[in-house]
Amino acid sequence: MNLRHINIYLTVIVLFTLFSGVNSFAATKTYTIGVGEKLKLKSSIALPDASEDASGTASFDAKIVSVSDSTVKGLKVGTTKLKLENGTTVKITVKKAPSKLTLKSSAKYIFTNDTAKLTANVNKNAYSRKITFASSNKKVATVSSAGVVKGKKKGTVKLTAKTYNGVKKTVKLHVKSKSKLICLTFDDGPSGETPRLLKALKKYNYHGTFFMVGVEAQGKKNTIKTMKANGNELGMHSWHHDYLTKMTKEQVEADITKTRNLIKSYSGVSPTLFRPPYGATSDTVYAAFKSKGCPCIMWNINVKDYETTSSEVVYNNIKKTVHPGAVLVIHDSHAWSVTGLIKSLPWLKSQGYELVTVSEFARLKGIKLEPGKKFVGTSK
Repeated sequence: MNLRHINIYLTVIVLFTLFSGVNSFAATKTYTIGVGEKLKLKSSIALPDASEDASGTASFDAKIVSVSDSTVKGLKVGTTKLKLENGTTVKITVKKAPSKLTLKSSAKYIFTNDTAKLTANVNKNAYSRKITFASSNKKVATVSSAGVVKGKKKGTVKLTAKTYNGVKKTVKLHVKSKSKLICLTFDDGPSGETPRLLKALKKYNYHGTFFMVGVEAQGKKNTIKTMKANGNELGMHSWHHDYLTKMTKEQVEADITKTRNLIKSYSGVSPTLFRPPYGATSDTVYAAFKSKGCPCIMWNINVKDYETTSSEVVYNNIKKTVHPGAVLVIHDSHAWSVTGLIKSLPWLKSQGYELVTVSEFARLKGIKLEPGKKFVGTSK
């Protein structure tokens, strides 16, 4: 490359750099606000004088926005442009003011020092640049300007989202203690007894894992949806409650798939936790669980509710055997089992116990639930 070519090359680079810089400087910034909403800009707005044309770069539509120094306010649905004193062109789109607000929490409950995320959205075609969040009790839980909730102490708190024009939505969140945890698990359902069990668990802010039998789950879509909506965990307990140890690996895998697909069709959740009927396992069963991504969930407290028809016996067995770290198994297919458990809930609460799902327990204890591996709980 000779000197002439080098000079041309350098000139092109310089011109390209200058051109890019000008375009970058002249780029239009875009903002969206709602009717009645105010936007504070970084520089004062340059108001047009009589010599300005109507190109839209310096003038603005006073029917769409009003301006004052560095603040612009939405007046009417539409789009307009204005220029700032620093030379920046700003495009303002004004949308409808919110009339509805939805608010969702990433969790139904959290534990002390845990966090959850609030997501708030306004109705279609409306807009709000800023939604503020508030907690009804900052001693129980705080919420940041970005909607991140942090649990402080045990209790129930109301969390509110609010748009600039005063539209509000509130959700409840329960904060639990980590001190005395029990995995509450249910087998053989769902049954006609399950709805009243779900109602009682919700009353005491308790949650459990439901290991469902496929044939029992059929036709009980509303019950399963309520399980999920209340923050409980959905698990599998085979399709017919047969001995998996009498099946081939392929048959166990097919059983898992069939049970999983039914639960997913009702709830949108594809469960992974599996409890083998009768607790019967073998190397073949574990291999099938591993291939289908299923941890094997057993138990370390059995109140033997299948050996009685007395709710009082179930209640007393719970009181006698329960301890922190327990995986408590009970059958929501029996009326006396459900009645006995419901009777025990206020006593468990008075003793400071928190009844949680298997996955929540494992997370809080730092335990990894691995496919094809057995989990039975802890001693404390």
